[in-house]
Amino acid sequence: RDLADLPLGLFDNLHNLRALNLQETSIRNITGDTFRGLHHVTGIDLSHTNISHPIRAGTFTNNKDLRFVSFAFAQIQAVEAGAFPRSLEHVWLTGCGLTCAELEDVDEALPRRAGCTDDG
Repeated sequence: RDLADLPLGLFDNLHNLRALNLQETSIRNITGDTFRGLHHVTGIDLSHTNISHPIRAGTFTNNKDLRFVSFAFAQIQAVEAGAFPRSLEHVWLTGCGLTCAELEDVDEALPRRAGCTDDG
């Protein structure tokens, strides 16, 4: 739970990891290098974290098999275009202060046909 900062390269040798559960940790920020070694991960759960920085372009683009991401009850306020790979199928925003409508207003923030769940 006290995991606030993920060290660079933490996941570099976990090429076969399929799911990553980081919910209820103190993580504050993620970047394009955070998940760089997770080439085959299909789901990342970042719910109930302290992530408040915008999710920047390129954050998940190296995760070519990523299908699901949860930010439920995290503190994110924005997602930039190009943050997610084309493989993304669904993102959860329930209770995080960012709505699916706001995310959809950012051109190319969500890949075409990706679903979104929020409080609405």
